[in-house]
Amino acid sequence: MEKWFDFYGHHRVRFDFLDKLIGWYNDRMHGSFNMHYAETSNQAFIRKMPSEVWMWQANKLLNGEHL
Repeated sequence: MEKWFDFYGHHRVRFDFLDKLIGWYNDRMHGSFNMHYAETSNQAFIRKMPSEVWMWQANKLLNGEHL
């Protein structure tokens, strides 16, 4: 939590809305992820997602259900 407030305090003046700040944060290269591929937070989240989640999503799509 403390890290978030530090980050927010440094970058909030650059953005009009909080969702823009969060979008920028999630779509930028982050040093704690795979730097070889310049991985972003969103990409790391998807990479770390269990395969069961993907199978559940695929099953819903194949059955014509909305996600």
